[in-house]
Amino acid sequence: MATNKTTATKRVVKNTKAANTLKKTSEKLGSRFEKLTAGAQARAKEAADRAVALSKNAVEFNRENVESLIESGKIAAKGAQEIGKTNVKYTRENFVEASRALQGLFSVATPKDMFEKQADYVRSGLDRVMDQTSNNADAVVKLAGKAYQPIADRVSKIRKELKKAA
Repeated sequence: MATNKTTATKRVVKNTKAANTLKKTSEKLGSRFEKLTAGAQARAKEAADRAVALSKNAVEFNRENVESLIESGKIAAKGAQEIGKTNVKYTRENFVEASRALQGLFSVATPKDMFEKQADYVRSGLDRVMDQTSNNADAVVKLAGKAYQPIADRVSKIRKELKKAA
């Protein structure tokens, strides 16, 4: 019977050692799993934070681009309005000049005088058209430069940011 007790005791001791080893191993695995899970959660949170930051940056970037385009459009609209006002003024002046020329044609005494007055009117009319066309071309070129400036400034800012990032 002593051998049975000894064998049973040995089994109990052996089972207890195995249970203790199993317990320690499962505790180690549980601890490692917790560390891995905590690490994965931290990395996931960092990735989410980076994604949110990138989204905010993208939204801000696009907002600034749109603001530049809007500012450019405002400048172009205001400039076009000014050119339109100038052209209306020019049209009024031409109408007054045409009225004067017509009155002058009625006051001529000879056909030669009529042809001379008509030639003078045509010549002065062509000069006015050329001047106004030149003025309009200059105004449009200046307006294009002013309207493009907000876009050029934005492109310059983007280039600087890209150089910093590189």
